[in-house]
Amino acid sequence: MIGVLMAGSNSSLVSPINSWLTGLCAVPACTNDTLASVTSDLTSGCQTELGSLGLGNVTSAELTSLVQTMYPTVRQMACLEE
Repeated sequence: MIGVLMAGSNSSLVSPINSWLTGLCAVPACTNDTLASVTSDLTSGCQTELGSLGLGNVTSAELTSLVQTMYPTVRQMACLEE
C-alpha cells in the first residue's frame, strides 16, 4: 500500500496497485475478529476524518457490521483473475 500512497502525481498507479493486490490476495482473508479490531481502531483514532466523510455519527458497531458484511465480496472482486 505504501507504493500506492507514495506514487507521484505524474506516475501511473497501475503497477503499485497491482503489486498491492497481488500481495493482498496471496494471504488468507481477515477474520471477523481482525476486521472488528481494525474498525474499532479506525473509529477511535480517525474521528475527525470520518466526520469529514459524513460518517461522524456512525457507531463503531455499525461500521464493524458494515465492514464484516462487505469485506468478503470486495475482497473476492479485488482478487479475481482473468
